[in-house]
Amino acid sequence: KPTANPDRVMQELTEYGLIPEAWGGDTIFVPLSALSGDGIEDLIEMIVLTSEIQELKANPEKKAVGTVIEAELDKSRGPSASLLVQNGTLHVGDA
Repeated sequence: KPTANPDRVMQELTEYGLIPEAWGGDTIFVPLSALSGDGIEDLIEMIVLTSEIQELKANPEKKAVGTVIEAELDKSRGPSASLLVQNGTLHVGDA
């Protein structure tokens, strides 16, 4: 989006204690565009890297708990969603 201002967003987030690594902090910021999809692979890479470094593990014996990132209704496939599973295991048919 031509009017996007990532620096302003980073500045506003510093008010909540989220200081970008580029400014000497420890918060990873990944520039991306929801419109064009630019930066999505970089975001996924950073999520995976961070989870490996912090050794984040989920208990596979528990029911899944997480956050819906995006949901849509496709006329041919039906409802679908992108999820971030924070703990447990998500099985086909879970709701």
